[in-house]
Amino acid sequence: HSFPTRRSSDLLIEGTVIAADTTITMGRPKLGFFHPQALSFVGELEIADIGIPQTMFSDPEITVNLVCEDDLPRLPTRPENTHKGEGGRLLIIAGSIRYSGAAILAGIAALNSGASYVNMGIPDSISLIVNSHLTEAIVEHLPETEDGGLAYAAKEQVLKMAAKADTVVLGPGIGQEQETAQLVTELIAEIDRPIIIDADGLNILAEDLSGLKKRKQPTLLTPHPGEMARLLKISGEQVARERFKITSKFAVENKVYLILKGPRTLITTPLGEQY
Repeated sequence: HSFPTRRSSDLLIEGTVIAADTTITMGRPKLGFFHPQALSFVGELEIADIGIPQTMFSDPEITVNLVCEDDLPRLPTRPENTHKGEGGRLLIIAGSIRYSGAAILAGIAALNSGASYVNMGIPDSISLIVNSHLTEAIVEHLPETEDGGLAYAAKEQVLKMAAKADTVVLGPGIGQEQETAQLVTELIAEIDRPIIIDADGLNILAEDLSGLKKRKQPTLLTPHPGEMARLLKISGEQVARERFKITSKFAVENKVYLILKGPRTLITTPLGEQY
């Protein structure tokens, strides 16, 4: 029988590999099936029960979990008499003159996800643009640099806004100017709220991770593989090859929740549990 094959030069897939319609594996799925590069080769995955005792899978050293549809939490149903103050207060610090769209997308996502009170801290020159797309969000004008990024002078205003929020999003489209980077570095260390750090916030964080050690509230990082490589100062190929090991080590050492985005997104907790 002639099987379809593909040749891959990727570090994870060597030689000629069958591009299967169906892969049957024994007992439990194997980690290699969930590398993004494997998606073109695995096809439909079936798990065959060959009588391996279930007790073998309850070892506490097994820290990787496969999330299936039945495992996913469902958003709670809100009472009919709920008002907007009861659905969560979110502060988003985002945007610059070049990347107003990043702030807009973050705001739309926040509103669609169910956060009922979305407050946005935006450089002054793009605040009207952002406001025109987000009629339900409250847009605060923040001091900006000459190049249209967030100025260090915005720090005290941001801290006051954060004190009224339940959670803070920091980073989408803010750029990486030196003044902005100093502001973000200090905010990571000083904001006493759960923080989600994304995009340029991650690129700034990659230059100085010390702020993570000072945090007492939960911290969630959302890198794609390129940003993960910058955080660790390694190659993108190494991120792909060792994604389970390096994300677990980083999350445990820095006490963060880490979401490595992409096909087969990998979520790691501060205790090293992975999903």
